[in-house]
Amino acid sequence: MPVDYLSFQPDLALIDMSLPTCLGIVATQAITAHGPATRVVALLMEGDEPYRDPLQIAGASVVLHRGYGHELLTTLHAVWSDETSEELRKKRGV
Repeated sequence: MPVDYLSFQPDLALIDMSLPTCLGIVATQAITAHGPATRVVALLMEGDEPYRDPLQIAGASVVLHRGYGHELLTTLHAVWSDETSEELRKKRGV
């Protein structure tokens, strides 16, 4: 993990799965291993659905499909403010 991450320790990390696929999963694992308080939101592209479970196993707090800006902003705010998964699902209408 880069020194910058270890010294900064963000509250929230956004992983875009347009990265080569394994890198997004590896990055999520590394972030949650080195900074368990960091909440990870992962964005899937169309066709990336098989990576949903591995991302959640790696520690992603939320996995979203890319392309819904309003949903992303709502989700980022909810995760940052520590809303529960149930509260987040209600906001998203799931």
